[in-house]
Amino acid sequence: MNKNAQRSVLCLFPENKIDGMEDFRQKYIFHPGKSVPFHITLFHNFLLPHEFNEGEISKLTEIAKSTPKFDFWAKPLSCFPTTKVLYLTPSPVTPIEALVTKLNQVFPNFINIKYGFPVFHMTIGLGNPIEESKKITDEFFERFSDVPLSLKAGNIGVYSQYGDEWRKHLSVNLGK
Repeated sequence: MNKNAQRSVLCLFPENKIDGMEDFRQKYIFHPGKSVPFHITLFHNFLLPHEFNEGEISKLTEIAKSTPKFDFWAKPLSCFPTTKVLYLTPSPVTPIEALVTKLNQVFPNFINIKYGFPVFHMTIGLGNPIEESKKITDEFFERFSDVPLSLKAGNIGVYSQYGDEWRKHLSVNLGK
């Protein structure tokens, strides 16, 4: 069963939940990946479930445990217009970049940071017609305001895609 996964992602998840955020995301993300809870993608491609062994799990656990939980803000609202993605921007990005640097040292085949880091983001809308963006933005501000959301990084996790379904494979809490 695990050998049927097409891809996996490595994500950072906040430990605190924002009331109504998952409902909002379910309404405005038109992609199977919406089943992955509110997150920041660290590696867009990662080990598939059948590629994990005790050594890989141990390495990932060690990195997570050595990374203290940290506070950050999710600042509204930006977009990638060509891919129809609406997202919140995590700030500051320094602790996220530090975590990705540690991960990249141990798992170097999954991201190339030679020319800089990717644009870290927290998707809240995907696949909506461009002309809907204002309506979605207005609804976001009405529900969550235009003040950045206060979050605390809680764990890193691996989700894997099986056809149109995404499943959690692994989750490791960050250190204290």
